[in-house]
Amino acid sequence: MPHGTEGLKPLPRPEELPVRVAKVLSLLKQDGHMAYIVGGAVRDLLLNGAADDWDVATSALPSRVKELFPRNSAKGEKHGSIMAVFDDGTVDITTFRQEGSYSDLRRPDAVSFLQSVENDLSRRDFTVNAMAWDPYEDVLVDPFGGTDDLGARIIRAVGEPHARFSEDALRMMRALRFASVLCFRVDEEALRAMRGKAGGIARVSAERKAAELGRMMSGKCAGAALSSFVTTGLAARLFPDLDPRGMAQAARHIDELPPKPLLRLAAFFACGDTTGPHRVDEASKARAEELRMSRGARVHIARLTESLYEGYRLSDGPSARRWAALLGWEDIEDGIALRSWYDKNIRKHGNWAEEQETVRKALKGRPALSKDQLMISGTDLVRMTGSPGPKVKALMNKLLLDVLDSPELNTKERLTLLAWAYLRGKDYGGVEQ
Repeated sequence: MPHGTEGLKPLPRPEELPVRVAKVLSLLKQDGHMAYIVGGAVRDLLLNGAADDWDVATSALPSRVKELFPRNSAKGEKHGSIMAVFDDGTVDITTFRQEGSYSDLRRPDAVSFLQSVENDLSRRDFTVNAMAWDPYEDVLVDPFGGTDDLGARIIRAVGEPHARFSEDALRMMRALRFASVLCFRVDEEALRAMRGKAGGIARVSAERKAAELGRMMSGKCAGAALSSFVTTGLAARLFPDLDPRGMAQAARHIDELPPKPLLRLAAFFACGDTTGPHRVDEASKARAEELRMSRGARVHIARLTESLYEGYRLSDGPSARRWAALLGWEDIEDGIALRSWYDKNIRKHGNWAEEQETVRKALKGRPALSKDQLMISGTDLVRMTGSPGPKVKALMNKLLLDVLDSPELNTKERLTLLAWAYLRGKDYGGVEQ
């Protein structure tokens, strides 16, 4: 165990392990097999003294693992992985293996099982993830210098980085994600390989890219990682319509924003768009859609980027509430954080401190910002108009604008009187009765 490595935690005693992990190791060993804790669990124990996800590598074949742990999920059996299920959680158990070619740049076309943990570790992505620990024998297998790289706070590929990135192109983004989350740096050889292999990221599924990008965005050291994301050409492969200079500018300041992935991604999109923030930002929504993000995430990002539109002056209560209505109560704080960040670092003009005070004052008492917060409903208006249809929608929109301008109008009686006045005058958005 690397007790002498500066800055690393001592590995725990066997009795300090989670019960399920200790049970997996002991049963495999009692059955005559080698068994090690591997991967991220070893890395996190050495860095932080704790781990959340537990993976075990073993010489036992998958068929035997299933027999030893009858409560299991065998979805990954083809690749040697069985998930053992316990009352207190799960443990992923994978047979020592070597892998064939990666024709889809994601999974090996074939695997063969081994009796050597060292050979198994040689197939892994980065040295800090290529360590195996046997707590009962007090042995840490570290053939590629993972503990040294943990101490030096560096992300380095196992073996030749071009080969690792050719096997699975997502590893390029994973390297940057680890750099962001752990506050490590990626070594120069790996960065050079990324520049040469960046085109391979196009063959990775949108969902996998979105997941890694989100983790990268939310890291404590996202700025440095995103700078490398831009300079390696990976960002341009994901977002070819964005200006690298704008994305680089966002990266320089991104750590000043709260570590929320969608908030930071909205900032990244806004800075990279050479045409500037738009009143209706379909482009940001389309980029999020290309990443197969959920509808909620797409709407959230678009609202945030739209909130930066320079036409929103926020000079008084009505203008501040109309700006807030774009975001909705659930996104107000993100909108305030993003606009403050953008005006300070990108736009570099205006008086956001004064505007923010206007917004806070305008929102005091939590006024209605959406139609469902009005004290009159669409059903009420249908009864007044005699039928549902576009005129009810137009009337609701008109009443909301009135309430945004004058929150004291939001009572059932006042809105009913206003609605009758608009119906008589046919003045509620240009829709004729």
